Amino acid sequence: MSSMLKPEIHQPSELYDAIVQYYRAQIAAGDSADVVVSGHHDFIPEQAASRQILVEVGSAESGPQKNDGRVCLVFECTLYGVISKAEQDAAYQAMNLATALARHLKHQSWGFSGLAVDDPEQIKLAESFLINGTDKHAGFEAWEVRWQQKVNLGSPQYEDEVVSGIWLAVNPDDPDDINEYREVTDLCLNNSISEQS
Repeated sequence: MSSMLKPEIHQPSELYDAIVQYYRAQIAAGDSADVVVSGHHDFIPEQAASRQILVEVGSAESGPQKNDGRVCLVFECTLYGVISKAEQDAAYQAMNLATALARHLKHQSWGFSGLAVDDPEQIKLAESFLINGTDKHAGFEAWEVRWQQKVNLGSPQYEDEVVSGIWLAVNPDDPDDINEYREVTDLCLNNSISEQS
């Protein structure tokens, strides 16, 4: 399964596309075919479906530098569970939809390897400010799932150095003198273990 994971991510839009594709596949495989998945910027109340999931990959700040030279950015991501007020118990349906979305976030790297996209962190659910009763969004209830996700952009700039062999010196006179060290081999280790037994 891990061989199917993409090893690199180069643009933030790839994360957005992967999240949208993931939830569209989940909806298609489930029993909620009437739920529409799209970007939050695509939400037009007059054309909106009764049940929607809106995806937003928003602001980012720099994250811890990776040891392979890739740039780490920590993105604020949000899923909005939007339900038409024409639906029965729309506010609770929106909360339930957001909760169902949140359950899918654990260990979710959206098809990328863990070296490219870290697991979601700081997952929070709340009533959404996106749908706040203004004229623009009148007629909808919404809850949001918000989290942070580290994305390590680009290709590795260098490979990890392969360490081969172990060298040992016991109380060397000059710790910088390579001639005072001996290579530890399996034979040495096995002899040492059998002598101690």
